[in-house]
Amino acid sequence: MKTQRKNLVAKVSISLLFCIAIVFWGFQVIGEEWTAEQKEIWKTLESSWETFKLGDVEALMAFYHEGNLEWWSSRTHPYGTDELKLRYKDWFDYDKPVSVELKPIHIRIFGDFAIVFYQAKWKGKVLSDNRRGLRTYIKENNKWKQIGSMSCSCEEPSKCQ
Repeated sequence: MKTQRKNLVAKVSISLLFCIAIVFWGFQVIGEEWTAEQKEIWKTLESSWETFKLGDVEALMAFYHEGNLEWWSSRTHPYGTDELKLRYKDWFDYDKPVSVELKPIHIRIFGDFAIVFYQAKWKGKVLSDNRRGLRTYIKENNKWKQIGSMSCSCEEPSKCQ
């Protein structure tokens, strides 16, 4: 009887130890602090989406570096700045987002370059979408400017998580 009790106590103790370790490491990942530059670049991305909601094409272009390319999931090739202006104008004439939810996934900074992985869920009056996005930025004159972007739609929101 004492041996069974000792085995049970040992099993429970080991299980509790593993659970505590898993929870502790989980909080370490969740509680990861961003650097000032990571916060700055995330604020830039959020601001560009707020400008997107306004439907102001020229203000949106201020976030782009000359030569920026964007590749939308529904297109066969990336768009340059001039083509983007036309596409955004057509889009904003048809519909524009009224609400946007953004979730950062990873932000990596390499000197004056940064890569941001994120998720976006937006709703317009006509269209709505769940997206995965990747944006590449360059720091120029102390401002982050987008030099490239690629995004894809997630038809099933649970797969975007």
